[in-house]
Amino acid sequence: MSALSSSLKSKYMELWKEGTPDWAFKGVKPSAPFVGKDYEPGKGLLLYASAENLAGYKDIEKEEYLYDDRAWDRHRLVFEEWSKEIRKANAPFPRVHIQPVSDGGLLVASAFVCSRLGVKVDPDPVRFIESIAVANIGKFSFNAKTNKDYAGTWKYLKESVDYVKADLESLKPAIFILPFVSWGLDELRGKLNPLVQGAQLVPVYQCNPTVINLKLGPNADVVAEENLKNRYATEPWFEWIPRLKKGMNKTIWRYLLHVDRMMDKQGLPRWGNEP
Repeated sequence: MSALSSSLKSKYMELWKEGTPDWAFKGVKPSAPFVGKDYEPGKGLLLYASAENLAGYKDIEKEEYLYDDRAWDRHRLVFEEWSKEIRKANAPFPRVHIQPVSDGGLLVASAFVCSRLGVKVDPDPVRFIESIAVANIGKFSFNAKTNKDYAGTWKYLKESVDYVKADLESLKPAIFILPFVSWGLDELRGKLNPLVQGAQLVPVYQCNPTVINLKLGPNADVVAEENLKNRYATEPWFEWIPRLKKGMNKTIWRYLLHVDRMMDKQGLPRWGNEP
């Protein structure tokens, strides 16, 4: 474990003395972010997916790594296990126990953001993820049989704010990608603004086909998407797109167009001679 990960683990352990929220799975420890071995505080990209979702486990109490000391760095644990076992089966993207990242969509989006800002992207998604940090903004999972995404609900998200502040204080991201619905909460912005001054913020919708079709509409902006494809066709991550799951590989350019437009709204620059 790196010194940075170890420091975050200590902060999480201290914060968790307050206990688990009443609505969450009891005793499940929140995991500190996956921090890539090449991540540099003050220079790196921090990617937040939505809220933790453990509803898919039929018998969650048997998943000991969610409860014991391994839980504090669970995302790294799952990544290392994947590297040893599943990667040899040609799984296309690294596993970190955060589905939109493991499915590849958010990893592609993160690489796109880097390319637009002029940050070098490694052509290997494994080496790329080792250069960034990844976590959920919601650190706890609803104790329910189906997923309840609370990333845009302050009543629940507030339970994670101290952990998020610990992340930002330690990681000091230069680029910060987070859920649009979370950043839209006045209460959250008020607490985090002092910690993200100078960071290039990219609030985006969740990255899955359902959300893309609901939020971005079922009809693609074909011309704009084609222009975006042509603009980034030589980038290393362009070759990752055929590896995406069926459904996502058809909608990813609509999503990247959304990310591109959100970056425009934030006033973020384009690298080089981009129009």
